[in-house]
Amino acid sequence: MENNKKNTEADENRGWATRFVRSKTYLRLCTGLIVLVATVAILGKNLIYSFSDSVGAHLFWRTQCKASFDRWDIIELPLKENDYKYVQASKKGNSKMIKLVGCLGGEKIVRTGKTYSCVSPDGSSVDLGEVKFASKSGVPITPFNYNPNEPRSEYTLGEKEFLPVGKPHPDSYDGRYLGPFKNSEVVGCATAIF
Repeated sequence: MENNKKNTEADENRGWATRFVRSKTYLRLCTGLIVLVATVAILGKNLIYSFSDSVGAHLFWRTQCKASFDRWDIIELPLKENDYKYVQASKKGNSKMIKLVGCLGGEKIVRTGKTYSCVSPDGSSVDLGEVKFASKSGVPITPFNYNPNEPRSEYTLGEKEFLPVGKPHPDSYDGRYLGPFKNSEVVGCATAIF
């Protein structure tokens, strides 16, 4: 009996932290944390985080790609060696980027001045926005198929090619600079979470 009294007095002297650690709430929090870490470890290979604002979301769930792409499908692409100096994700050690399918196989990439667009065989077009000649950090960049002496240029995509783009976002380092990608270069597809 006297031992229990001494333990109670000792607990009171140790303060709230000791009482909390010995409580059921602490046990529940620890169990919840272990479950959360295990869930992230198991599902983590399907979660993609993008540091870029160019796609409009930051967290994505990796999905199975379809046999062919539709415009605005979310895709994961590899960064090429000389792209690292332009892309924000490269600062975090990421070797991939998340983009949208902008132009589809068989469409024309049309540049008029600094403005790029996709033109379908039926004549409908989608504006991809203007290009810049320097990244946000001031590194010079050259747009795809750009010749300042030609006010307009066209490039027809092959059936198994597409042009990746941002939302259009003024700072998106995308197909307007990289040029077209082959469908086989896609690392994966994704769905935006938020």
